[in-house]
Amino acid sequence: MKLFTMIALLLLIFATSGCALIGLEEEEETETAETGSMDDLQGTWAISCTDRTTQLASFSGTNLTSTATLYWDDTCVNASYILSQSVNNLSPGAKTTLADGTEGYFLSATYQSITGTPLDD
Repeated sequence: MKLFTMIALLLLIFATSGCALIGLEEEEETETAETGSMDDLQGTWAISCTDRTTQLASFSGTNLTSTATLYWDDTCVNASYILSQSVNNLSPGAKTTLADGTEGYFLSATYQSITGTPLDD
């Protein structure tokens, strides 16, 4: 049950954090489609110590691999868990607006693997 809770927390953090795409410049989108483009996600995304979590996610084509380190302290020094996941067949869905006003798209995918590794007692 703890692993499920941690996974749910991780997905919530990733979905609501202010992630920035590293190494790619943002291009102005001229289309107003009801579904997003996977091209918008290509590259590596990183979250630095937000809500006791650091995360690195890499999108390539319709595949995603990510590793998140979860901490029990606000300083993000003492790691407690590492969660690694791999998904494929990513496809964009309907456009949505989060509580903070950020717009995005729902994604659907097929999980290949997910691993939780506890780092302390």
